[in-house]
Amino acid sequence: MGGDGRGLWWVVLSLVCLGAGGAWATPPLTLREALAQADAPVPELEQAEARLQQARAREAAAAASLGLQVKGRARARWIEPPAVFDYLGREDHALELRLSRPLWDGGRTGAARQAAVRESEAAHWAWMGARQGRRYQVLQRFFAVVLADLEYAYRNEAMSIAYVRFDRIRDRQKLGQRSEVEVLAAESVFQQSRRAVYRAQAEQRASRARLALALNRPGDLPAQLEIPLPASFMDWEAGEWATWEAAVIEGSPRIARARARLEAERARLLRAGLLRRPRVEAELRSGAYSRQSPANGPWAAGLGLSWPLYHGGAVAAERAEARARLREAEARWEAVKRDEVQAALEDWLALESLRVDWQAARTDLDYRQWRLDEARLRYEQEVESDLGDALVELSRAQLELHRVAYGYALTRARLEARAGRLLDVEWP
Repeated sequence: MGGDGRGLWWVVLSLVCLGAGGAWATPPLTLREALAQADAPVPELEQAEARLQQARAREAAAAASLGLQVKGRARARWIEPPAVFDYLGREDHALELRLSRPLWDGGRTGAARQAAVRESEAAHWAWMGARQGRRYQVLQRFFAVVLADLEYAYRNEAMSIAYVRFDRIRDRQKLGQRSEVEVLAAESVFQQSRRAVYRAQAEQRASRARLALALNRPGDLPAQLEIPLPASFMDWEAGEWATWEAAVIEGSPRIARARARLEAERARLLRAGLLRRPRVEAELRSGAYSRQSPANGPWAAGLGLSWPLYHGGAVAAERAEARARLREAEARWEAVKRDEVQAALEDWLALESLRVDWQAARTDLDYRQWRLDEARLRYEQEVESDLGDALVELSRAQLELHRVAYGYALTRARLEARAGRLLDVEWP
């Protein structure tokens, strides 16, 4: 068997079918097929998309606040006029159409619109982060199912060997060749192995249920998965840290979201500083009236100027709150940037460590294969009575090789996600 694990032992390759209701039929589910379903409408992604739509709606509303407004107005009214105007009658009905448009509000609407644009940008980055999280979740849970199957194969082999030895010692104890203590010791080893098998079997079912949820198919458990070759993940190298640091600062969805919210708070502070400025509005009115008066002409046009003079301290309070919110956003942006860069550095360092683990796991696998070949030869020559230990150790080595390779793949996926790169169905 080669060190890359391509010639996996048949017990490992034959994944256990759980027989769960609604299990997927053959062929086995591939990693590509699983990643292709990462955009399925799960609740987490639906929430992020809904928040993005809300932010875009607020952006549109802010942009429309300086737009043309058209209002219709109808009135039916009867009055008792003064005696001097008695000749006009008691009916005072009106039907009006008013067109108005703010011409200038001191820049308040522009600042509010800028804040809405930045909030929409922040929601977009949150949505991107949710999509990245979904892909990573599918990847992680797919690997978890494969490792659970490999763990079960290893534990089941160990239990089988432990039972054979326990049974053999028990038979010899009946012949007076073994003591009761030796029987108890062998049984204890078997029971511990048996317990490990049941735990591994439970993890098989639980990991499949988690994967089904990630694929938005709860209860529809995949019976078999195609095992990704461990070596296929190890060809990629991370490169220099300085390149990744710059990529994370520039492309991290978390950092970009915090940056957008910081810019939104700056725009809100600017708007709060413009609240004392006047507002100019143009209006055109046309109407029909039952009562004649100088003000009730067929049309009228004009400009209006409103100037806030006193707010009872409300403006000062709003500006103080805006300054505090800006300070909080600045601190949050700095904290997120530090956290993301540090987490990316730890992932980058972990990749190098996992490469060393990979070399060790390959060497151990080659050694365990050699030991199995040697044990098989001794078994055929009737020097040994079984191949138990060699088989179990080979299963353990195969499990470790996959665990290291999948850990490397997940670490790479996290690092790329922090740099804003979205996993696709062709990954890696």
